[in-house]
Amino acid sequence: MDEECTTLRDSAREAIKSGRLPSGKPARTLGGLGSGRSCALCSTLLLPTQMEIEIEFNRNGSMQELDKYHLHPRCFAALEFEIQSLSAQGSRHTLTRRINDGMMPGGGCGTTAKPGPA
Repeated sequence: MDEECTTLRDSAREAIKSGRLPSGKPARTLGGLGSGRSCALCSTLLLPTQMEIEIEFNRNGSMQELDKYHLHPRCFAALEFEIQSLSAQGSRHTLTRRINDGMMPGGGCGTTAKPGPA
């Protein structure tokens, strides 16, 4: 794992613990070109030439009231990895992970996927 991934995972862990980012599974995950907003994890801009992941969480169980977070793919991967790690630590059962952890092929921070044909 490279230094950037370690830093992103540390940031994700702190953001979850502080309540700045949610610790649960999003209601919806979307992807597209950068919106020009700041990344919810690293705070750098999501440029229109970059890919962006938007995660949405139900507020009070209502799809009409959504909390939305915009992330770089690597920041999203680090956040997802830390959410899974925290969930596994709280579980009485051993969790097994799939090869790519449900993330994009080619991986990101915390994945074990190898780049290959799409």
